[in-house]
Parts: sequence; structure tokens; C-alpha cells
Amino acid sequence: MNDLLLNSIQAAVQSGDLLAATAANIQHLLEGATSSLEERVIQELVDCKEWKELNDRFFRTLAFGTGGLRGKTIGNVVTTVEAGNKSPDGRPEFACIGTNCVNNYNIVRATRGLVTYVVQYHQQQKRAGKPKICISYDTRFFSREFAELTAKVISEHGCDALMFESPRSTPELSFAVRHCNATAGINITASHNPPAYNGYKVYFEDGGQIIEPHVTSIIKLVDSMEGEKYEPLPAAEQGEKVMLGEEIDKVYKERLKTLVFESSLFQNKPPLKVVYTPLHGVGGVIIVPLLQELGMTCLPVESQMKPDGWFSTVKSPNPENAEALTLGIALANQKKADLVLATDPDDDRMGVAVRNAAGEMELLTGNQIGSLLLWYRLKQLFAKGILNDSNKKHAVIIKSLVTTELQKVIAEKWGVRCVETLTGFKYIGAKQEKYENLLLKSTDAVNNCVAPVLAPSSSNSLAPASLALTGCLTAVDPAAATPHVYNYTLSRCVPSAPYSSLASATLKTSSEQVALSEVKKWYRQLNEAESREARLHASSYFIFGGEESYGYNMGDFVRDKDGNAAVLCFCEVAAYAASQGLSLIALLDQIYSEFGIYLERGESLTFEGAEGADKMKQLMESYTKSPFKKVNNIPVVALRDFEAEDLCDSEGEVYPKEAMLMINLEGDRQVVVRPSGTEPKIKFYLFTARRPATGKFSLEEVQKIKPALKEELEQLWQWLKEDLEQRVK
Repeated sequence: MNDLLLNSIQAAVQSGDLLAATAANIQHLLEGATSSLEERVIQELVDCKEWKELNDRFFRTLAFGTGGLRGKTIGNVVTTVEAGNKSPDGRPEFACIGTNCVNNYNIVRATRGLVTYVVQYHQQQKRAGKPKICISYDTRFFSREFAELTAKVISEHGCDALMFESPRSTPELSFAVRHCNATAGINITASHNPPAYNGYKVYFEDGGQIIEPHVTSIIKLVDSMEGEKYEPLPAAEQGEKVMLGEEIDKVYKERLKTLVFESSLFQNKPPLKVVYTPLHGVGGVIIVPLLQELGMTCLPVESQMKPDGWFSTVKSPNPENAEALTLGIALANQKKADLVLATDPDDDRMGVAVRNAAGEMELLTGNQIGSLLLWYRLKQLFAKGILNDSNKKHAVIIKSLVTTELQKVIAEKWGVRCVETLTGFKYIGAKQEKYENLLLKSTDAVNNCVAPVLAPSSSNSLAPASLALTGCLTAVDPAAATPHVYNYTLSRCVPSAPYSSLASATLKTSSEQVALSEVKKWYRQLNEAESREARLHASSYFIFGGEESYGYNMGDFVRDKDGNAAVLCFCEVAAYAASQGLSLIALLDQIYSEFGIYLERGESLTFEGAEGADKMKQLMESYTKSPFKKVNNIPVVALRDFEAEDLCDSEGEVYPKEAMLMINLEGDRQVVVRPSGTEPKIKFYLFTARRPATGKFSLEEVQKIKPALKEELEQLWQWLKEDLEQRVK
């Protein structure tokens, strides 16, 4: 840093214009800078006295959290240096400079920390070859550049970088990690955040977002990395860069199709007519061809099929907002379509508009969408005999604590377990991994692993088509007179006897017992029916996972929200309703009639920058120090503080500590307050319900009760807003 710039920064600190932390972070960044770009940008901001912008960019180093990184790539003030040679769409040439921004500085830090951990983990597990890390990216500004930089750092640190050749979705990245047997995955995305944002989302070998025991170690390594400078490994020790593309798309689409119960519903006349928009994101890669292959009439919103980092046809690319579906609804009315489906830019969330009794398009909430999906899947599983009284104890649905109670009521009425997690699909994915591990091992003894194996029958349909393992594998079944031998090559697994049912047995090769990681490769080759039978026999069969924030998953082959699966499965629900002569609104009312009327409302308040972060902290502290006694004159009957208390889920597992307050009020009402984990927001979740005293509600009663509950939620929110204003004065 030149002396003139240093003196200007110190003077700004003395005058109170700059935070001391800002000045320290500026100096730290410049000391590790790899070009003059950083200093020229900071000099311009200082010359223009853009102190607030400097504080927002440098008041902290962007924290690598449990979800990775998320922050601005384009500042509120864009310097002429950053603007450079603007692209035709007006994007600045360079991502904004700052330790609190998503830019090359933080992408390199994050990747170096992650790849260091991956290499250590690979060595600890005594695995041969180089570790593999999959990379995907969305259509946001700088996503491709950040993905290329990430691949470069990965390969130069001795790992193979498996990068998608063009933008792909978050769920396909999760699928690819499992399918390619990678140790980790990275998605460059900021989901549905505004155009100025981007992010860096990290997955581990199970295909789920990173959790403990990995998170703390990765964060420590990322925090230890200094700037962008590093020494690459010698060329002979570096990893390869491998491009992924259509071959993964094809396998992924085939797995998605296994989620459909009655494909014949899509052949009904007239055929289901669906309007779809990816909101300028990646969803069209899979969804449009998938729906067309299954016989649906899919009408894409052409103007929103085009990648556009500005998301210029919407105020926000968030499918839960009515405004984002405006063009889709207009096309649906023009073409007389049955429903409108929208996915966010990274294609992990889905919003829906359906026709009501008046023939008008009506938006469903994330809770309503999830309840319809769950109800239909349970109905079909029991109708087809897949679930029954003898095995339903092994079936499970998972939802977040802030998702509607209706889903729990539906599951439990069918006799299926409901497990509730903290907000974040990483916790749902962690449960899926837990159930997989329970299935594949029964003891922690060294060199002893247990997996479902095949018992003799008339069919060999359970034989995996391929497995990356060589040698002779023996399945020792205690009930069998002789062990069953599997001969493996790199491309084919051929059983010596046909199998269909499952039993637990120890797997051995002729020379050594198979490592659990190798058994997992075998398990991942099973198709949906095969893995389902295994889970129902020896672990927990995951039916559905959902969050009120429009994220859903129906398959074990993906470990995150899956917009592709959600679109496909919701289309089947719509086709079923049509086959019964019902609108989706009417079908939802029938569910309310049977299980009770549950309505919810979600609200949030945004707190940007350094000042906003202080206000958020102040507000959450006030809720714990001065807790509610009443809310809108309704007495509080219970309060749970997930940061201060040790609380457990229904499986006895302790919830991780999180800043969240759950306030139960009299009369089936509830309020939950928590700061967002990915955005500078505090979120409020409001719940109310009416359950029939006996039997069911009539449909007439449903129509009368719904408006009353909506008014109740409105009054609760108005009271909370007034209370909040007093707390942040």
C-alpha cells in the first residue's frame, strides 16, 4: 500500500468514517494482492470518500460457514476500475474488491481450505488414486469464471476437478458427487438472491451439504489461508480437469423418472398442459426435455429460458414471489394451461400457480405444495402395497421445524414417522446419510462391514449394472448353505445366482474384506425399487423431505432440494387431480377436510451491511433478554430457545445450536423467529390451525374457516411488526 493511501485510510479511521476493522482488512488484502487491481479500486473509493461502501466491503472477512460462502460480487458503488470493459449486458469486467465479497480472493481461500481437507481425508481413509471434486455453476455473473478458478486451484493441489461444461443445477451436482464417487462437490451459486450476489456451496462425498465432523475442520483450514498466492504442486502431482455433461444428464433423468408412480396419468386426454420457467436459470436443461419425454405438453416461457445474470424480466428470481410468475401466468392464460411451474436460478426450489374454482391462477405456498406432494406419495405407496402395516415403521418423512404441522399430521395418520430438523436441507441430507450408513454397516469393528445382499429367487434384477471394483466378492448369508459369489470387473457385476429379496450379511472378497466406501459404491448402483427394498428391510425408507421455503426431495439419489424432482412429481399430482375431476385447490381442500386446516405465513426483514448486522444482533438479543409473555394478547404457553437449550429431535439426536426461538401460543398458534443463514434477514414464521373435534370438516366448513385463519395471521404479523419497531429503536 502506498503511503498516501495508507495516510488517507488512517485519517478516515481517526475521523470515524472508517471502522478500524475495515482499515486492517484493507491492509491485509493488499499485502497478499496478486495484481494492482485491488489497490486501484480502493484508491478510487477513498478518493471519492465512499466510506460506507468501504465499510460494507471490508468490515469483516467473508465467513466460510456451514453452507460455504455467499456475498456480493457487484458493489453498491461500482468503480471505474471494476467496470473496466463492460460486457454487452452491462456486467462489470471484475468482481468487486473486498474481504467481505465473493471474488477471486475468497474463492481461492475457500478452495484451498477445502481441497487441503479433502486430500487429508482421502489419505486418512487410505484410498487409492487422487481425490475427485465435482464443480457446477449457475447463470449468475462471474459464475463461470469462479468455476474455472476453482477447478484450477483444485487440480494444482493434487485433486481431479470434474467440472460441468455448462451451467447445471444444485441437485444435479449432488447427484454427480454420488454417481462419480467424488469426495466433495462445489456449486457456484447464490440461489435466488439479487443479481449482485454470488456464492460457493460445498458438498461432501454423500452428496449432501457439509456438516460435522467435516465443517469445523474445513472452516479452520479456510481461515488459515492467506490471500490468493500459493505454490502449485509439480505438474506430475497435479490432478486432471475432466468435463461433465450430457452423460450425467442422461443418468440423472432416468433416476428422476423412477419417482413417478403412474406414468399413464400423463397420457390422459386432454393431456396436462404445463407452463414452465427457469427464471433465467439452469432448470430448463433437465425439466423441459424430461416433461416432454413423459408425454406432457410443456410450454416454456421463452424470454426467461435465456441465461441472464440481471434476471431482467423479474424483480427477484424467487419462485415463491407472485411477481416472478407474472409472465408464466400470462402465457398460461393465453394457452389455457393447467398450471405454472417456476424454479429458481440454481433449480433447487419450485413455485407453483394453479387454477382455482373461478378458473383464475392462484399461487400455492411452499407448505401447501409440500403437503400435496406428501399426501399423494403416501397414498400411492400404500395403494400399491409398497408400504403396509408390517413395514411402515421403517418409512420416514423429514421436514424442518418451521414447515407446516400438516405434513406431520398426514404422515402420522398413515403410521409413518415424521422427523423434524433445523432449517436447512443439509440437516435433511444428513438424516438420509445416517439411514444409508445404518443400512450398510452394523459394526464399527475394523475390516468388518455389513450390507444388504441378495437372497436367491427367480430374478437377478437387483444385480448392479456396473461397479468400480475388481475381484471376487462373497456374500455370506447365514441362512444359506453356501456363500454366494459375485465376480466383479470394472464394468460389470454378474451374480452367480439370481436374487430379489434382501438379507443382512458380511461382504468379503477372496483376499480381504470390502471397505465401507466400496460397499457404498455398490449401493449407489441399485435402482430405486432395489434401494427402497433394502431401506425398508434394514434401515429407514426416505419418502419425502420438505421445507416451507419451496424446497423438496423425493429420492435417495440426491441429498439436497431438487427442483427437477419437485416439478416432475407435482405434475403427477396435478394429473391425478385432473383424472378425479378435481382442481388442485379442491384436492387441497379435501386434505384440509380430513386432516385439519393448517395455514402459515412467512415474513422477513432485511438488514444490509455493517449497520444492518448490528441491528440483527440487537434484535435477536432483545427477544431472548425480553421474551414475549403474550403475542397480540394471546398467552405464550411454551418457549424453546435453540441456541441456549439442549433440545432433541424425535430420534433422540441433539439439535445443533442455532439462533432460533420457537414460541407456542394458546390455541394451535405458533411464532418462530430466526436470522437467515444465507441472507442479511431476520425471518418470522407464523402458524395457526383448526382441527375437527370429531370426524372431518365439511367442505363448506373449510371454506368458512380458511378466511378466519388468514385474518388471524394478519393480526399476529401486524402486532409483531409494531413490537419490533420498539425493540430496534
